[in-house]
Amino acid sequence: MAQGLLMELEDVNCWTPAEAIGHRGPHRLQDLLSRAVWDQERALERTAAWAVEVLDDGDGVPIAEETGDEKSSTDAVGAGPQYSGALGGVGVCQVAVHPTFATGRGPMVTGRALYLPRDCAGDEERRELAGAPEEVCLATKPELAAALLTRAVAGGIRAAFFATDEVYGTRHLRRTCRTLELGYAVAVRSQPHGETLGRADERTRRSASPPRKPIASDPHRMSD
Repeated sequence: MAQGLLMELEDVNCWTPAEAIGHRGPHRLQDLLSRAVWDQERALERTAAWAVEVLDDGDGVPIAEETGDEKSSTDAVGAGPQYSGALGGVGVCQVAVHPTFATGRGPMVTGRALYLPRDCAGDEERRELAGAPEEVCLATKPELAAALLTRAVAGGIRAAFFATDEVYGTRHLRRTCRTLELGYAVAVRSQPHGETLGRADERTRRSASPPRKPIASDPHRMSD
């Protein structure tokens, strides 16, 4: 199946990959997709471990990203009006957070986590109708990225620093990087909220500042 999907075919379905790899018909691939019992998470984990071993050149960088897949309705797990770069704006889509390990030999996706918006995560009836797994609960995108990064490092990924964009540039994720002994290049929003000085802090700052030199008055200067 993977070999057929990687081929440059005009149409991709069970017939065309099967014929391209020499099968007499699509039955074997159809059986794999519809009736075979397999652990997709375990398959992703093993595939990622193999890819890391092959592509890791010692200078790889884990990067937190996300993908928004367009949906025709909100029936799918986590589907709803959300921003998607692929759509170029807000649309009904399903968003997944995934870490990409970028190396000089090529990038690879090493994990994934479905993002549930707050209204979907807390709606038990909607979760049941959509078939949301019990272990998928409310978590922010930076929290999901931090958990995936921790798992990737525990799985053997070697990196000196981590990179991501402003969506994930939170204290929680930066703290996770420091815990994992990773440097980080994390974008922050252009207008971050800062703490203002209280009155006591302001008095302390003023008392610590050197006194200003008084300005001598000029008797020849005329007022406007």
